[in-house]
Amino acid sequence: MENTRKKSAFRFGAILLAVLMIFTAISFGAGEAFAASKVSQVKNLKLSKATTSSLKVKWGKTKNATEYQVAYKQLGKKSFNLVKTSKTYYTIPKLTQDKVYCVKVRAFNGSKAGKWSEVKKFQTKVNYAKASDESKVKVTVTSDKVKISIDSLGLSGKATLYSVKPNQYLTADKLSGIVKTNYKGTAIGTFSMSKSKTFTIDRMTKDGYDKAYDKYYVIYDKSIVKGPIYATTVASANRKVVKPAASKKGLIDELTEQSFEAAEDLGVSWTGLNIDFTQLLISNEDAAGNPVDNTGISPYSIDFNGKTYYMNKPYVDSLDYRLSRYEELGINVIAVVISFVESEVYSNYPDALKYIDDARWTNGFNTSTNAGRDYFIAGMEFLADRYSQSGNGLISNYVIGNEIDYAYDWNEIIPNKHKNGKTLPPRNGNKTLRTNEIETTADFDVYMEEYARVLRIANTAVRKYSKDATVSVSFTREWAKSIGKQNYAKPEKNKRYDSYAPKDILDWLNYYTKKSGDFNWALTPHNYPLADGDAAAYETGKTNGKVIITGDVDTTKKITQNNFEVLQMYLNRATSKYKGKVRSVYLTENGCSSGSESGTHSALMQKRQAAAVAQLYYRYASLPSVKAIAYYRITDRESEGATDYKIGLIDTNGKKKLAYDVWKYIDTDKSFQYSNKYLGYITFKKNGKIYSKANGKIKSYKDVMKVVDSNFNWNNYWNVDKLTPVETEK
Repeated sequence: MENTRKKSAFRFGAILLAVLMIFTAISFGAGEAFAASKVSQVKNLKLSKATTSSLKVKWGKTKNATEYQVAYKQLGKKSFNLVKTSKTYYTIPKLTQDKVYCVKVRAFNGSKAGKWSEVKKFQTKVNYAKASDESKVKVTVTSDKVKISIDSLGLSGKATLYSVKPNQYLTADKLSGIVKTNYKGTAIGTFSMSKSKTFTIDRMTKDGYDKAYDKYYVIYDKSIVKGPIYATTVASANRKVVKPAASKKGLIDELTEQSFEAAEDLGVSWTGLNIDFTQLLISNEDAAGNPVDNTGISPYSIDFNGKTYYMNKPYVDSLDYRLSRYEELGINVIAVVISFVESEVYSNYPDALKYIDDARWTNGFNTSTNAGRDYFIAGMEFLADRYSQSGNGLISNYVIGNEIDYAYDWNEIIPNKHKNGKTLPPRNGNKTLRTNEIETTADFDVYMEEYARVLRIANTAVRKYSKDATVSVSFTREWAKSIGKQNYAKPEKNKRYDSYAPKDILDWLNYYTKKSGDFNWALTPHNYPLADGDAAAYETGKTNGKVIITGDVDTTKKITQNNFEVLQMYLNRATSKYKGKVRSVYLTENGCSSGSESGTHSALMQKRQAAAVAQLYYRYASLPSVKAIAYYRITDRESEGATDYKIGLIDTNGKKKLAYDVWKYIDTDKSFQYSNKYLGYITFKKNGKIYSKANGKIKSYKDVMKVVDSNFNWNNYWNVDKLTPVETEK
């Protein structure tokens, strides 16, 4: 019995000891687990890579972390999306392009979590070719008010609406051109992003500044939710300036009396002429920047933003003369607004409007400063007001600048540099690279924002006075690649390094004008052929092993008269349209050469030119986007002969070429009577085969439309009745 008690006591003690040991082990293990769960806060959260649909983020390795949790949401959304990873990086998928996302990360050890990292904001990239109309915010300008209507943004929280002038940018806006100063803007009001809201403010300030030019931002948590947004509807004087056109046929003005005579004889409905801002505007400052009292200097002036801006009387009088003559003839005018450097020698042009002092051919319009902005607005409003009233003459379309893809000659916005950092000597009329000069190219976004600001300001000025006048973008025959990237890799080798691809320019404009309030800008391309009247023969073959033109809208290097339907295909895309409609095309520099001979050209070359002129008209006029074909030019220029560009309808001896009568009757019921006799002088090579009238592969001008293979169906566009709407006297 005693032994039984001892055994029982021993067993109890052993059990108790075992329990104590187990408890101790458990307690010790739990302590270790508790200590291990104390993970640190994630640090150094950064963006590794952004695409249009994803953000790759990374962070520093965190002590005791076994995995991480990534939280992300679009700015303004209520809740975060959560995902775990064992890596110190993560690619967030399926995002929307050009949006700001809030991201934070925390570390885990088992079920224990560390503190969240600081919330960082990252933005997805943009594919300019994928434009969409964002109409959540709309700005409407009435005769005395500006109304900003905001639909529910589908976001949580309260945001603030700000306004700034067109050359000002809020701190959060990184797309600011060359403007370095950031502005706080004027707060208009606060609203809930989950509800609709309308704000109404006065249009005019006491100083006479028109807020129709302003832009607006929706700001939340110091970031841009929407904006900048510009006015899309501006109260107009409702003056109608576009006259009914008998056809699309036109002729470029050459500042001569012959221009009027030829326009009337040829029966054109359109013309194009230059308006030189350098000769138009008179500076209110002297060379040292001191104010100048110009009172009484000219009877032509306009008041804007508390100042009076004067126009050069002799130049305005010359414009009145030419424009009123064309109005009398019933001819619509396309005006190329430009500022020639050579005019600065004898003009008093404002320095505030210049980007650089030694531009080659023209200065771009510098609206990055308040002074430059107001000078440009004043000049454009003067033109838009004066030439939307019958009697002075009428302007139907304003082309803003010239061939902006060739920045090196026509729209430089930043100065070139010396190879060794020294000061470059004065250009003194030299159009090529100076010794040790390096051609400098502006960042594409910077370049485009500068030009887009000018284009939009011009559009607002024009819309204030006319209900149907438009603005246009000018570019060359280059397309998917800039001339610089096609041929010039080093900036110190050739000035053409400073250039951009027209397709990129149009993609950018389509994207950002839709995002910021779309407007009806048009296109003015210069699609010269690459050679003389037989241009098609080698354009579609290979030059130095490279195909020159194709029917692929995304890859063809150039668009000439032989594959111009590619531009129509581009404009037919939904992303290229304005409010669902195809944008308009106004052609002002397009012609066909009769070679490089001086004086009267050979019969063969004249026949080739005549055939090419007919081909040009039939191709362009068949396309619904094309509204006007102002043929360039009336008379040959000797200076263009060296480049095989004797493209006049009249030679330097004053004799009409064969192409003259072709152009005269091209839009009439006698069109093919004059053009068919030259059909046999067109040949081209495609897929290794020669196409000509002689071998039966060309039977009509419709066959000459298919120089390149593409998805374009000419059967849907070729319409003889529309090509030849004018009836001649029987």
